[in-house]
Amino acid sequence: MVTSDWGAIYRELGAKPVINATGSVTLLGGSTPVQEVKDAMDAADSAYIPLIELQEAAGKIVAEALGVPAAYFTSGAGSALTLVTAAMMAGDDGLEAYRQLAKEVPNVLAKGGMALFEIGAGQAGEVTQIMQEGGLKV
Repeated sequence: MVTSDWGAIYRELGAKPVINATGSVTLLGGSTPVQEVKDAMDAADSAYIPLIELQEAAGKIVAEALGVPAAYFTSGAGSALTLVTAAMMAGDDGLEAYRQLAKEVPNVLAKGGMALFEIGAGQAGEVTQIMQEGGLKV
């Protein structure tokens, strides 16, 4: 049942609330949590935590409960789809994109030019080797 103040917080901002006939989707703000989840959110809002630590801790609990090697939390379904796509593109060891770059960058880099790459923690040795094998001076 819709009450007279339904969506008022959004209308005050000049935004138009909609009736969700789709289901829980990030595009419509995710979901409306059950009371148990709201209570946990209220308990958690009195302290700060680096989100990466929270994601890692929660992932370990869920992975253990499911009997899988790992689980990862994202801020929504859109983020999850992006992360899965990136993981698939990165290959089994997470370095496939660097292998492709090592093949292509020498063909487009101006003489004396420089290419900079952001790498993950612990990847320096492997990425350096990939780039050198591609003919790049590191």
